[in-house]
Amino acid sequence: MMKEILKKANRSNLVFDLFIVSGIFLVGLSLANYLGVTARFDGFIFGWISCVLLFIGIKVMEFYTLSEEQLDMDHSFLKRIFPGLSATDTKKLAHPEYTGLIILLIFFGSWSAFQFVLLKNGILSDIHIIWLALILITTFLLGMPTLRIVNSGFAELIQAMLLFGLIPIYAYQVISGQSHILMSLMCMPIALFYLAAKLIYGLYKYSEDQKSGRQNFLQKTGWKQGMVYHNMFLLLGFVVFACIPLFGFATRIFLNPLLVLPLGLVVIMMLYRIEHGKKPEWQSLIFIEKVLILLVFYFLIAAMILR
Repeated sequence: MMKEILKKANRSNLVFDLFIVSGIFLVGLSLANYLGVTARFDGFIFGWISCVLLFIGIKVMEFYTLSEEQLDMDHSFLKRIFPGLSATDTKKLAHPEYTGLIILLIFFGSWSAFQFVLLKNGILSDIHIIWLALILITTFLLGMPTLRIVNSGFAELIQAMLLFGLIPIYAYQVISGQSHILMSLMCMPIALFYLAAKLIYGLYKYSEDQKSGRQNFLQKTGWKQGMVYHNMFLLLGFVVFACIPLFGFATRIFLNPLLVLPLGLVVIMMLYRIEHGKKPEWQSLIFIEKVLILLVFYFLIAAMILR
């Protein structure tokens, strides 16, 4: 059953989000090295595991925001677990609202217990719990079946806020025991690249999402306006990288990612040609966007390690 859930939830590209989480934690580890702060590798490992579990939970919740017709669920797994249930009760229990809420409570209950164990063993401190609470609340609201935020058209924006607003602060604190503005500044432009990549993936799935009734940011804006937003997010990310050194921050760290700008221009040119009738090459576009983000992480990390 879990395999079926994750397969259907893959619409939101779970692997891509987990890659982003891993990149953020590696940036945090590199920043600690750059600033000469002693890094806690147990904090790095357990913090990373905590965030990975959170995003797996989000994807499982997304599965249950689909309608019962879209789910097309096989109820036999419930009949095996609860053999005494009638057909009516089995169908009721398998309804997205009920099943999603049960899994939500079990998942976040287990996750909270895991954080308590880390706190008792000294891996987390009280300040980490504050950020964890904010992350948990955001994730809870995002995944709550009755709210259906993940199917409201604004899930990408909330996920970007979670990934690049809260998690970087938590990641650096759990690694170094401190906070630093550089962590947030490095993740801010990547958030724009992330939104651009999500729009490309949305364009690829546009017809399928339209037929199934699934709502996302692209369905709200339309595909033409979505292309405009994509180009704006992509170019704005590079502009932010170029402007940050003007405020006195390390030039070498923030100018290195500008080497990836030609890839961004290639994507914009490919979208321009698609808009004017050329056959789409979505897989190539998605691949280029992922390589772009990978290279941005690489140049940030390399600049801090090879100082």
